[in-house]
Amino acid sequence: MTNLAHRLREQAVEGREDAIELAKRVNEFQVLLYIIIYIYIYIYIYIYIYIYIYICVCVCVCVCVCIYIYIYIVEGREDAIELAKRVNEL
Repeated sequence: MTNLAHRLREQAVEGREDAIELAKRVNEFQVLLYIIIYIYIYIYIYIYIYIYIYICVCVCVCVCVCIYIYIYIVEGREDAIELAKRVNEL
């Protein structure tokens, strides 16, 4: 009986060691998965903000051009054309 009990204990210890090793691997995998998810979210937010700023700048440029064209048409100023050309060169 002692020999059988000893073998069963050894199997239990080996089983625990395998379970601990598996738990460590799962934890490492989860950490890597969380890192990938955080990087993806960071890139998504960065691209979203970049596109938003780009659209805002484009809208501001268009508004400025429209204002200068309006000034030129209504008041006949030559400097409005100069400014509109400079804005277009950007």
